[in-house]
Amino acid sequence: MIMNQKPNPFSLRELSQAAPFCTREAEMSALSRHASSGISVVLYGPRLYGKTTLVRMVQD
Repeated sequence: MIMNQKPNPFSLRELSQAAPFCTREAEMSALSRHASSGISVVLYGPRLYGKTTLVRMVQD
């Protein structure tokens, strides 16, 4: 075990679909249009910025 290891400050749990989600209507609309058109999309950003949640919201 590493000495002086700091605890992880992030909550690593799955959000429910009913959980509050930042207003990203424009991104969700664009992602949905691209998916419907068969256009490939790459989402990139730092960890824990909501990329997976954004995709899941569009899928549902």
